[in-house]
Amino acid sequence: DPIKDFAPVTMVGAFPLFLTIHPSVEANSVRELIALTRARPGHLTYGTGSTPFQLAVELFKSRHQLDIRHIPYKGSAPSVNALLGGEVSMTILDSPPLVPHIRAGKLRGLAVTAARRAAVLPDVPTMAEAGMPDFEVALWTSLFAPAGTSPVIIKKLQTEIARILQAPDIRERLALLGIEASGMSADELALVLRQDIERWTRVARSTGIRFTP
Repeated sequence: DPIKDFAPVTMVGAFPLFLTIHPSVEANSVRELIALTRARPGHLTYGTGSTPFQLAVELFKSRHQLDIRHIPYKGSAPSVNALLGGEVSMTILDSPPLVPHIRAGKLRGLAVTAARRAAVLPDVPTMAEAGMPDFEVALWTSLFAPAGTSPVIIKKLQTEIARILQAPDIRERLALLGIEASGMSADELALVLRQDIERWTRVARSTGIRFTP
């Protein structure tokens, strides 16, 4: 149980996702993609290699009642290769597997799911700029300790990690991966964890996604 079995320490960083399509898809914006999907329900497909990215697309679909078929892959690399080959129409994914292909014009980045544009792809608009102000998604990497760990130890770890994350070279290296350094407190991380569990549980239940061991 992520709430009962672990003690939050701190968030290392958060990273947005990119709504990306194959160039053969006749859309140059999020609005055009939505219009195309509504005109041809069930025609477009999306590929993902893990549940978080599937949930992000399902949230996008549910916001606009879109019929886009899911094609699962065993990891992000196969899903990106499928997108490059035109086997699927689109995806929502983090930046490292996508950036070189978007820069090369092999894929088309329509929007980033953050509140502001990403430094790794500054020409890609935010979802708000693309006409979807209510769609903001960020995934994150955090550190946890076993439940019952002394608060003194938790605070010491959080303080030291936050200090390290302020180092310019560390922030720069994380930025190259599309990650914005954090270092938030344990209480702040606990709140983020609870909110995300509630949010994505609702999305999974509303779209029929089931988690099996």
